[in-house]
This record gives sequence, structure tokens and C-alpha cells, in this order.
Amino acid sequence: MCAEHDSNSEKTEASISETTDWLNLKVAKMAASPALPPEKLKAKYAVISTPRCGSTMFCDKLHKTGVLGNPMEWFNLRYIKAYAKAKGIKRLAFEQYTRDVILRTASSNGIFGVNIHVHQYATAKDNGVDLLDLIGVDKVYYIYRRDKLAQVYSYAKAIATDVWTSHVKPTPERAEKWRNVQDYQILNYLAQQAAWEAIYAEQLEARTASSFCYEDILRDGEDSSYRKILSDVGENVPRDHVFRTEFSKTANAADQQRIERLRRYILGQ
Repeated sequence: MCAEHDSNSEKTEASISETTDWLNLKVAKMAASPALPPEKLKAKYAVISTPRCGSTMFCDKLHKTGVLGNPMEWFNLRYIKAYAKAKGIKRLAFEQYTRDVILRTASSNGIFGVNIHVHQYATAKDNGVDLLDLIGVDKVYYIYRRDKLAQVYSYAKAIATDVWTSHVKPTPERAEKWRNVQDYQILNYLAQQAAWEAIYAEQLEARTASSFCYEDILRDGEDSSYRKILSDVGENVPRDHVFRTEFSKTANAADQQRIERLRRYILGQ
């Protein structure tokens, strides 16, 4: 399986953003990192999720322990294209990319982690590749969000603005695009979310070791989910370790007001 990347193609609206610049820097750093000798790999795990469930912050906290690899969305097509650009490759062998990601993002103790969205897994499987088997994961975890409305609202906003983390800001054109998104367009994403959850239930739930809820993870002092993963791979951090992330929520007060208005509409209030 190969992923084709044409470095001379015109930039699309989606690619002209701070998000693309941020991704290019992150992936270029990964591509230039020293590779861990394969014999030093100790364990591999995957965090399965759907978009805007808090998986980025969750996985960043895992990364910042220093012993759980760097579980980013390495099988997001934008990451793959950024890797091809960093390497100057027009046609990328998927198996080689996977091997490179594993060996260049595993922590020095031999632990590799990756965040895979359900639709990324399903797309690869439709193309004859089971990502979990290809990677050879030992443990699978699932992170989900109870508040589906807030989740799909966040997804609709991210799609419109191409702002997926708190590190970046939308272009004026993208900000205007979000202002023009109608309520019914946001609510349409509830069907998409339900479809992704159905795929998870059918194809991935039986392979999942533990599930974690975003709203529970946010509680002050809650660290059992991180410590569970640490224990599963045979690692630990001090009892007083604070699990931190460089990311923050992207929702603002206006977003919260609109979400609650949509919630009242759904409930008929």
C-alpha cells in the first residue's frame, strides 16, 4: 500500500492554515528523530477515539510522562502527507512509514503509542490494512465523550475553521466560514458521530482493554486512566506526578451559549 503525495500540487483552502504549518513542523521533527533499534521495542498501544472527544489532550498527557511514547494521530492523512513532504518523497510506502513512526516516536524505554480515530482505522481497513495488526499493538484503549452535542459542535467548528488545537488561530476566511455555519449543519454531524460509534462497536470494542470517559478524566486529580496504561505497559511515574498537557479547550463562552441553545431545541424546551 502506498500513499501518493504530490509536492507540486496547488494548496487547497484546508491546507492554507496555521494547522498545516504546525503539523509540518511536528512531523518534520519526527522524521528527523533518531530511530530506536527494533530489538528495544517493549510494548505498543493504541488509543482509539472519535474526533473532538479530548483524545489530543489525553494523549499529550501520556506523552509528557516521558515513558509512553508520543501517541499522536500518525495515521491521519495530513500527517502522512507532511511526512512525505519532509522526506521529499512523492510516493510513500505505507509499511515503511508505519515502521518509521513506530521506531522514531517510541520513548527510549521501548514504548510506542498512537492515537487512531475510528474513521482512520475503517478507511485503512477498507483498503486492506488493519492498522492494529500492522502495528502489532499489545493493548487498545478507547476514549469517548458523553456529551455528544458538545462533541459534534466542536467538530463542526473545527471543520469550518481548520483549528484542531488551542495552538493555532483560524484565517479570516475560515473564521467567516464558521460564522456562516447554520444550526442544522451542526446537528447533521450527530448522524456521523453515531455511525463512527457503530463502527467502533462492530470492529473495535471487542479488542479494547479499557475505556475512558472525557468528562471523568477532566475531574480535578483524576489520574487513574493514565496510571492504568502505565501499569499495563510495565511503567510508572511518582505518586505526586501531575499529568499535564500543553493544550487547552478551544470552546469559548459564545460556543457554550450556542451549545445550550441547541440542546434546548433538541429537548423541545
